[in-house]
Formats: sequence, C-alpha cells, structure tokens
Amino acid sequence: MQTCIVLSFLFEDIWLASYNKTKTLLFILGLILIQLYVRSTLVVSGRYIVPTTMHAWVRIGMEQKEGSIISALG
Repeated sequence: MQTCIVLSFLFEDIWLASYNKTKTLLFILGLILIQLYVRSTLVVSGRYIVPTTMHAWVRIGMEQKEGSIISALG
C-alpha cells in the first residue's frame, strides 16, 4: 500500500513536470499494464509470484493438486 502511494506521488510529479501530457499518460498506462501482466503471470524466472488477487485461486489449485496426489496414493 505504501509503495502504491509513493508511486502515485511519483506519477503526479512526472505528470506536472511533463510538457506532452498524452505521451506521459501513455507511458504511465504502459507501466501499469506491464505491472499487471507481470503480476498475472505466476511463474517468473522459476520463482512463484503470487499476487493478492490470485492468492486464493493458487491456494485452491494447490489443494486440489495435493488432494489428487493423496487420493492416488491412498
């Protein structure tokens, strides 16, 4: 949450300092889209990135996988 507030202040400073508002707006939207894309992918360079919105879905998937392994063994 604090990083979001810091980023919003940073974007506001960029916005106020910029001369070409449309290019700056496209740049900020591009950064947001890249961040959303990175957060929506679960495996990045072999490490799991679990965003808060998808955390429950990943946990449900893991529990289903563990349940199927246990039922296959049992």
